[in-house]
Amino acid sequence: MKYCIPFLISLMILGNARFMNGQSKTNDIGIEGGPGLSIIYAKTGMYSHSRFSVGGVSGVYYQYNFNKIFSLKTAICYERKGTRLESKSDQLPSGDLIYNFDYLSLPLLFKVSAGRKIKFFANAGPCFSYLLNQSLYFKPKTGKTYKLGNETNNYKSYDIGILFGLGMSVPILDRFLISVEIRDNTGLMSIRDNYNQPDAFGYFETDSGQKFKAYANSASLIIGFAYRFRNSR
Repeated sequence: MKYCIPFLISLMILGNARFMNGQSKTNDIGIEGGPGLSIIYAKTGMYSHSRFSVGGVSGVYYQYNFNKIFSLKTAICYERKGTRLESKSDQLPSGDLIYNFDYLSLPLLFKVSAGRKIKFFANAGPCFSYLLNQSLYFKPKTGKTYKLGNETNNYKSYDIGILFGLGMSVPILDRFLISVEIRDNTGLMSIRDNYNQPDAFGYFETDSGQKFKAYANSASLIIGFAYRFRNSR
């Protein structure tokens, strides 16, 4: 998240400049984030047994409002995706393997809004993600969760998905906005495309020689807070 603060400062400078120059359009900058559920799934192989895991997203965003209805929005976000698998290894007691994926994500969304003061909106568009780190944890039936290691090099360094969201925004003191949104991010490309094999730690048995593809999907509850730069008249 070290890039988010400079990004937010740059947007504030840009927004102030546009406001002072009396541009005809409005711009929003803000922060947003919230908890979510995610899963890595596949038709065959180890991820065909996946269950949902807790994740979330947080970041800063910029929105250009063409008018009261149509907007274009982008953001820089840290996103945690993951999945759970029941361990089948003789090396471990009963419990779950937790696969965590930390991404730096850049969505580009087209947004449509309706309403007067309280606005309801829908947005959709592509989301480009870069894998920062992948880590593996074990949660036994009894006892504390502990880290086993990481397998970052076994996964693709990027992912592309389609993001779709529905929500509402409420103005506060004319210049500020609070929003609530339910958002889904569906991966379009396989994050791991190889032949089925045990993972690097051998904690999950698979059938060798069977090719599989694995995809990421996440759903989040997003709370946002923004400042709006209006044109001067």
